[in-house]
Formats: sequence, C-alpha cells, structure tokens
Amino acid sequence: MNSKNQSNRIKVLLCLIIASGAGVAYRSYKGQLFATEKSTASTSQTVSTEALFAQANELYKEKKYKEAITAYHEVIKREPKHLQAHVSTGLAAARLGMMNHAQHHAQQTIALDKNYLPGYILLGQCYQEKKEFDNAKNSYLTALEIDQNIFEAHLFLSQLLIAEGSSTGCAQAVMHAQKATELKPNDEMAKEALSAAASLAKTLLKEVEQREAIT
Repeated sequence: MNSKNQSNRIKVLLCLIIASGAGVAYRSYKGQLFATEKSTASTSQTVSTEALFAQANELYKEKKYKEAITAYHEVIKREPKHLQAHVSTGLAAARLGMMNHAQHHAQQTIALDKNYLPGYILLGQCYQEKKEFDNAKNSYLTALEIDQNIFEAHLFLSQLLIAEGSSTGCAQAVMHAQKATELKPNDEMAKEALSAAASLAKTLLKEVEQREAIT
C-alpha cells in the first residue's frame, strides 16, 4: 500500500465531504420543518448526535482513528442514515488499513443515497487499495455519471489509467487529468497527473515509432 498516495486521496475526499455537508444539513433541516410537538425529544437527540459527530471529527483530526471509529459508530447507531458519519468511518478505517470495513460503509452510503458522491469516491479508493482496479474505475465513472464535474473522480481515474500504462487508457488518462486541472487549476496532484499522462503518451509514441522502424 502506498501510504503517501492513500493519504493524498483521503485528503481530497475530505474536501468533497465538507463540500457536500451543506446538502446533508439542508435535508436534515427540511425534515424538521414538518416535525410535530411529539418529536421534540427526537430533535434534541439530533443536536446531541451532531455534537458527538463533531467530537468524532476532532478525534479523527488528532489521528485517534480507533476512537474516532467508535464515536462514528455511536452516531450511526443513533442516526443510521447519517451519510457523513458512514463515510467518515470509512476514512478512519482506511487510515488503519481496514479496507473491508471502509468498503462496507462506502456501500452503506450508496444504499442510503444513490447520488451521494463521497460514497462512490470512497468505494473507489477501497477497491484501488485492494488492487481491484476495474471496480475502482467503475466507481469513479459512476460518480461522473451523476456529476461530470467531480474533481476527485477525474483525478483518481487519471492516476489509475496512468498506472495501467496502456495505449488505450493513455488518451483517457490525459482527458481526465486535463479535466481535473480545469476544475482545480492550482491543485498539485492534478498537475502531476497531467504531466505524468503527457509523459506516458510520449513514451508510448516512442515505442510505436521504434516498432515501426524495426519492421
């Protein structure tokens, strides 16, 4: 397992989760608009659950991943459909090399919400770490079917295709790397991916020319 690459992917995914947080909060608030007086206790429970979720996030930031997972599990126990808690559990599990556990929570988010993009990105990372590259690509491609402008999916796809080193995948690697740099022009990983894709294209072209010269 390349710990540097895994760490970089997790950092990118954290940004995606943060960006998606507003939508999760809105859905939670929208549901509360129709609450009755009978559900007052449930509302206070939600507040305490979010406080626990914040504590779990602090544990994660402190790199106390086992403790964070325990706290996230308590959040999920109280609120089984808490998408961010599921993905955050997966991230912490991935940090500990518990890829099956991380994959389980990624799949849980998708089962709860088929349009929740962090779930597909996390699932792709799990497959990538387990060297199930076709499954990883399918996860990222599914994310792009939902939204063509997902930086993480383009970046990770380009990295996978570059690693494959095939002539058929090279053009796609360049395309995804270019899209990633368009979405985040100053991102260093995107720049590295585009440079690596261009270098792969040159190498493959040189190999073709050499074969043609021999024949």
